Amino acid sequence: MGLLVAFLSATQDIAIDAYRTDITIPEERGLAAALNTGGYRIAMMISGGVALILADKIGWRETYLIMAAFMLIGLIASWFAEQPTQDDTLAPSNLMTAIKEPFQEFLSRPYAWGLLLFVVLYKIGDALSVSLLTPFLIRGLGFTLTAIGVVLKGVGLLTTMLGIFAAGIVMTRISLYRALLSFGILQIIAIVSLMILALTGKNIAVLTVCIGLDFFCNGLGTTALVTFLMGLCDQRYTATQFALLAAFSAIGRVFIGPVAGVMAHNMGWPGFFFWAVILSIPGLLLLKKLKPVINSNSVP
Repeated sequence: MGLLVAFLSATQDIAIDAYRTDITIPEERGLAAALNTGGYRIAMMISGGVALILADKIGWRETYLIMAAFMLIGLIASWFAEQPTQDDTLAPSNLMTAIKEPFQEFLSRPYAWGLLLFVVLYKIGDALSVSLLTPFLIRGLGFTLTAIGVVLKGVGLLTTMLGIFAAGIVMTRISLYRALLSFGILQIIAIVSLMILALTGKNIAVLTVCIGLDFFCNGLGTTALVTFLMGLCDQRYTATQFALLAAFSAIGRVFIGPVAGVMAHNMGWPGFFFWAVILSIPGLLLLKKLKPVINSNSVP
């Protein structure tokens, strides 16, 4: 049952990503990414925190029925949503073609491997800095679970949502390249604030400011990256190509975990966050190299 739920959930995510990409014009992508990411965070809060409270009060069976009922919202919205306009004659004719052509098309582009490398590197420093955030606050600084819960789940959620929607609004007014560069720099500043927290020690005011800044900048960077991924997709192969790009963007998060523990143990927390800053720089340098490609609108 767990495998089935995960399979269907992943399939639904891919369909939503493809639909969002197909119905938006370039000027709308930043706001669309913000709305989607913000909605996802709210859904996670409901299906996580709220569901646990309900399960404690009324039991798991009733809680799952309520969660299933929430799916009706999306079904009704999908029924009345607009149909993307595209030429069906360009669609792949069989399953093998549907698998092969999206990869061939993407990898045939100039700078294809550079674009994929940028997708991996853009948030790798940020992924490293947050990978051990809870152990850092508990073991490294000695904050109580209550303080961490209030700041991470309360302040963190609020500032993440502010960052997501701020990015969506700002990106209707500036270019994608400027957004990626500006938000990438802000992500580095946020990691520096965590390094300052590590040097300052246990201080609830500093903790609140640093976590708020870090989560806000994380929301900015995530929205910009999702917008960038949308712009890389050819409309004929949106679902497959977005899934490919999303998988590449997750590589840093997947493989950084085991390395993070070793780094923190050997370098200490200030050194750990210092190297998170260093790892954030290659992505921005590569972004500078890719500026002509992004600004030329050469990606579909």
